[in-house]
Amino acid sequence: VLWYQSTGSINDKGRPRPQYAAPQAVMARIQSEDAETLEHWDGATETVVLRRFYLAASHNARPAGLLRPLSRGGDMIYRPGENTWWLVSGIIDDFSPSGWVAVRAVLQTLPPDLPPDL
Repeated sequence: VLWYQSTGSINDKGRPRPQYAAPQAVMARIQSEDAETLEHWDGATETVVLRRFYLAASHNARPAGLLRPLSRGGDMIYRPGENTWWLVSGIIDDFSPSGWVAVRAVLQTLPPDLPPDL
């Protein structure tokens, strides 16, 4: 997969526009979420597709969801084989010192508005 790390946002004529670092190719394993998680989301009255991504990561470079103190809106994951975009909504397990992180991601209906150079 390609991992796009959120670097914050800019003000584009009054509209916040997310910014991302150059994509990094990382190894990933993907699983459906368990029934308990899906039941919790079902109560939110939203139709979402959730997946758990196990991503190769390091302590210095690991994915993240929303980080308000750093003004980061959540990292994006792109699956080229399926042409799908996933927004990281949270960290499930952080074993980055051992080389991996498990994240929860939500399927996006539209791709992110990326600058042409990414």
